Amino acid sequence: MGQLLSKSLQVRAFKKQKKGSFGVTMKIKPDISEFVHIGKDGTHYYIPAAIEYGHDNAAAIPFMRNAAITTKQKSTAILSKEIKAGIRALAKR
Repeated sequence: MGQLLSKSLQVRAFKKQKKGSFGVTMKIKPDISEFVHIGKDGTHYYIPAAIEYGHDNAAAIPFMRNAAITTKQKSTAILSKEIKAGIRALAKR
């Protein structure tokens, strides 16, 4: 499932309406049939969410939270570096 998740991520950078600001969105492509289970009553279950948070009689197996927690320092350092570089580039104009 991990490889399928990584191939199915969609990351987009975009400019916001405010001058000089930007944003990034990351989501899983919604058309991946392997991620959706339709129950007997017609209810759609998003499988990665059910694994992460648990469901009915199944305990949670957090895979995204563990990744976020273990890479928090590195991610924060990279983000800070990129923000500082962007500010410096704008200041040189």
